[in-house]
Amino acid sequence: MIYFYLTLYFITEALFNSYIIRWGAEIAKLKGKKITHYNRLWHNAQAGQVILLSLLVFIVYYTKTDSFTFLIWVFSIRFAVFDIALNTFLGVKPFSVGTTGFIDRMFQKTSHPELLMVVAKITVLIIYFIIFFYILYIDMYSF
Repeated sequence: MIYFYLTLYFITEALFNSYIIRWGAEIAKLKGKKITHYNRLWHNAQAGQVILLSLLVFIVYYTKTDSFTFLIWVFSIRFAVFDIALNTFLGVKPFSVGTTGFIDRMFQKTSHPELLMVVAKITVLIIYFIIFFYILYIDMYSF
């Protein structure tokens, strides 16, 4: 099962990176910069991602994290952090709501998409911490 997961993860990552490379090439053309500038930045970010992914295996193993808790971590933290970081790196407001992603389109249908995005991210983090502390409490007091 883990082999299937890793294969699917790396295929998805390759697809994502192909779009990033194309996007970087278009940005380079628009800004009049050499593609090598963005290519170097992409390679540095990719190396950091691989290092962090590799360390994740050891963290999960040594903390004896169960699968359910791990999935909650992944989905909650990604939802709360990824968009804010991406928006910041792109130079737009941290809680800016895009127009192309599925979740972004759902938020755009509301009268205050950015406010709803903030509320959703805070709600996800609150639920994450409630579950985290509940699991921590069970681990501390289980015999």
